[in-house]
Amino acid sequence: PNASSEVEALSFIKANYPKLDRSQIDSIKKLYPRLSTTPKHADFFATAAAAYGDSTLVCPGHTMTDAVSKYVGRNKSWNYRYNVKDPAQIALGYGVPHVAEIGAIFGPNNIQGQGPKSLSTTNAAIVPVVMAYVTSFVRFLDPNVGRTSGSPVWNNWKSVVGRGQSL
Repeated sequence: PNASSEVEALSFIKANYPKLDRSQIDSIKKLYPRLSTTPKHADFFATAAAAYGDSTLVCPGHTMTDAVSKYVGRNKSWNYRYNVKDPAQIALGYGVPHVAEIGAIFGPNNIQGQGPKSLSTTNAAIVPVVMAYVTSFVRFLDPNVGRTSGSPVWNNWKSVVGRGQSL
């Protein structure tokens, strides 16, 4: 929602998660204070978007990775969040759209439709890095074996969550 106030942002979250209690709402207020403004949006849009995105997309992804890792092992499980900002999308007041990584995985000239132009310009350097991580995972079931030289080691779920610890 294009929330103008904390009340509007929290009302949106409460409408989507009606069983939240007062202590949970208070926790959300602490975790998601007024974030910086987003172009073409009201003052609490970014706050509502971050809280909603984490609760609806990021946390379920972590829960799924946690569950899968119990069967394949935490040291053989990875989770990712592609968050490469496209300057044109940001200027319009958008964040990183879903499946934005497709152009980085297959190459910006190999996808149907209009991919982010920045993958051929300002964000071009991320393309071979993402390609190498994905290719390495497909070939070796480990994104690090064939990663681009000098790119960060992608920590497995065991390293991220800790030994035997659940989220």
